[in-house]
Amino acid sequence: MIFLSDLPVSKPPLFTTGDIIAICAIIVSTVIIAFQARGKTIKEIKNGIIRIEKFLIFQFGAAAAGIFMMNQSPTRLSVVGIKLLKESGGMKLIDENIDLFISSLKSTLPKTALDVENNSFEVLFKNSDTEMFREVKDFIYNNPVYEGTQINLTSIVKISSIYLRDKYFEKHPDILEESAGS
Repeated sequence: MIFLSDLPVSKPPLFTTGDIIAICAIIVSTVIIAFQARGKTIKEIKNGIIRIEKFLIFQFGAAAAGIFMMNQSPTRLSVVGIKLLKESGGMKLIDENIDLFISSLKSTLPKTALDVENNSFEVLFKNSDTEMFREVKDFIYNNPVYEGTQINLTSIVKISSIYLRDKYFEKHPDILEESAGS
């Protein structure tokens, strides 16, 4: 007789890449708040931690969303990426909150087209814990695998950031032209 306890059990990973990034962001934020009033040294530490945080987010965010983008300069969404952007609610999210996102992105004072691309991800990721992301999160919960690929919040934010970047360039073509002329 075979018992259920005798069958091999496959365990899902303890943390996803998105979970790890979120945990790092919380730790970084807590450290920054705790030491914010301590002067220039703390400011230098804060800037270093922010650079590490950005590196981790971009490194793992790009890896998680890689199948949905075409590796060229500038980065473009693949056909599957565009489909996911629409079906996940990412496009709707950007379109319905475009003024907020453009304003937030503009406040980062991007100097180059690459700054716009990187800061687009940051602006969206920092807002991902708000109510406006409900539809996107529900989509991910109900569709953890899309077109044969595991998706998470980071991958949706990454593909959505490419769409936001392009919307920013529509309103601010000068920065795109300046970067192309360099």
